[in-house]
Amino acid sequence: MSNANKNGEVNFDRGVLGKEIDIGSHYVSEAELVSYAKSLGETNPIYIDPVFANSGPHRSIIATPGYYTAIPLKPSLDPNIEFTTNSFSYMAGQKVIYKNHIKAGDTLHARSQVTNVYTKTGRSGALIFIERKTTYLNQHNDTVLIVESSNVRADNKL
Repeated sequence: MSNANKNGEVNFDRGVLGKEIDIGSHYVSEAELVSYAKSLGETNPIYIDPVFANSGPHRSIIATPGYYTAIPLKPSLDPNIEFTTNSFSYMAGQKVIYKNHIKAGDTLHARSQVTNVYTKTGRSGALIFIERKTTYLNQHNDTVLIVESSNVRADNKL
């Protein structure tokens, strides 16, 4: 069974496109931020020294740029694509837009949506892309960052 219709478009649940859902909340403790930064070998005191950070412009320890990847979240909506092969999915790209610092004491809320599903022909055959947008907000409802990501999976039977 092919996953594409007669026009070569992917068959999937179009009801998920643009539908934003809550995928979780997380309290950001100072100890967690320091531990995460030290695990990366970070030496900048803004990330690991509370006394230094509290006297600085942010008045708090702040998260290293990649910290958001360690936050446990629920999965985003599934567009329910019927793949015809057992290939694996992998990250095709990611764009991160930083709006505000994540600080110790913040409670982050994440909302995600599937923004696009499409096919493309690669060197090894048909590829199916799923694009998502995840927005992280703090307890003041300020956006701290937006992650636009794309996953791809080969589906050579298209």
